[in-house]
Amino acid sequence: GDKADDLLDTIWEYSPQFKEAGISAERMMGMFAAGADKAFNFDKLGDAFKEGFGIRLNKALDENALGSLEEIFGEKKLFDMLDQIKAGGKE
Repeated sequence: GDKADDLLDTIWEYSPQFKEAGISAERMMGMFAAGADKAFNFDKLGDAFKEGFGIRLNKALDENALGSLEEIFGEKKLFDMLDQIKAGGKE
């Protein structure tokens, strides 16, 4: 159920971040359902995703960081790793 009457607000606010990460609406809702028993409200779940994936990852992957990572891993391996991150899952 809607724990704090915030589910629709949370979907509206955070769905762009999930979409940008390549996560479907069905998977997003599955993540909300899986985390609902651990969080006070759905907004906390959305915010955790936004902070963890969107903001921190985007900061980490600015041009300087990408250049440094490319030197370490090589272009192909770097983009393979980025594709794995975008795909999600335990890898």
